[in-house]
Amino acid sequence: MVLLAMLPFVFLVTLQLLAPTLLAPFRSPGGEVVFALAIGWMALGYGILQRMSQPPRESRLRLREALP
Repeated sequence: MVLLAMLPFVFLVTLQLLAPTLLAPFRSPGGEVVFALAIGWMALGYGILQRMSQPPRESRLRLREALP
């Protein structure tokens, strides 16, 4: 799962190396705000996916306690 979370950053580094002019708008103050919001949105989504993948917290019914 961590590999999937790192994939966008690997993509950005590769894009910076191959075509830096495509990332030029993110170097302006407005672009930095948009970039920060995108990173926050991605982190929020990652946290939600982590919580969704956890097993349920329900207590289990023990058979010995259920029988009279």
